[in-house]
Amino acid sequence: MARKKSRKKGKKIKGYIILILAVIAMAVSVIAIVSSKYMHHGSETGVPLYLGASLYGHVNIDTNTWHNIWSLLQPKLGFANASQQQSTVKASNIFTMLYNAEVNNGVSPDIAGSVPHMLVVEASGTLKAIVVGEVQDKEFWSNMLTNNTIVVVFGLTTCPHCQAMHEFFNKNFSSKAYFLWIDKD
Repeated sequence: MARKKSRKKGKKIKGYIILILAVIAMAVSVIAIVSSKYMHHGSETGVPLYLGASLYGHVNIDTNTWHNIWSLLQPKLGFANASQQQSTVKASNIFTMLYNAEVNNGVSPDIAGSVPHMLVVEASGTLKAIVVGEVQDKEFWSNMLTNNTIVVVFGLTTCPHCQAMHEFFNKNFSSKAYFLWIDKD
């Protein structure tokens, strides 16, 4: 009788193990599908997204969305070709548009909503990279800010990391850095 009880117990444990493995396999599959659809870790498509100075992945922001964000940023940066009507848009509203574009393309809300949040933009208006977090590495920024490339920094006046980046850019790249304090306007 002890032998019969042992077989039943062994079959029951095997059943649980198979069930657990099936659930784990399904969860891994779902995560892989979602990850491949949105954030392209390790791939070369989309705009590079850096957390600090480390490449986190790539994000695809469609051309129309970026064009809308860029056209609203230009008057904030004082560019001559910007219309007066667009200059009334608050920096916080532009940051919200950027946040939504990033989240809709797979960036976690925690990362998309973090400051300092920096956009590296080429002279043509093409988004070259997104950098999130404090990065006071001169070599990193020298490589990012080549030719006529600029950096647009979204920050909070109460954020010590944003203040540190403001000082860093003023000291090292003042002609290439534009700050938008999203809690000020």
